[in-house]
Amino acid sequence: MEINPVLLGAYVSIARDVVVTGVAIITASVAIYGLRVWKRDVVGKESYEAAKALVYHSHALARASSKMRYPIREHERTVFSKEYIDNTTEGERWRTSEAAALRTRLKEYSDVYLGFYEALLSFRVIAGSQVYIAFQPFQNTLEKSLDRLYV
Repeated sequence: MEINPVLLGAYVSIARDVVVTGVAIITASVAIYGLRVWKRDVVGKESYEAAKALVYHSHALARASSKMRYPIREHERTVFSKEYIDNTTEGERWRTSEAAALRTRLKEYSDVYLGFYEALLSFRVIAGSQVYIAFQPFQNTLEKSLDRLYV
């Protein structure tokens, strides 16, 4: 049996094209799989960071909420001028000092609450509404304590 070089060249060319096509398909499959793994890793990392921020802000909000219930301390009291002391009673000065300290605490609390709410919404975007629903009792408790403050 004699091998025809012209036919052999055609068969080699066809075999080379089949091998190159197979390698291209395998390479594309590996690349798609790698992209999917990378995407899951990125989404998982974002989800972890968002959950971490939410837990941090919820603890900070709980601390700020409990700080609202503490009595006013000496360093939070207002220092009055001599003229103000002469023109007001001790009860008026106490009331003014307490109101100023409470306003300061409310400002701090609202800043912390804003951070918590932003973290909650960003995690809600990543993980869905079940996160928002899961934190609903925590939010209701905080609202009740603030309502008691204003009554």
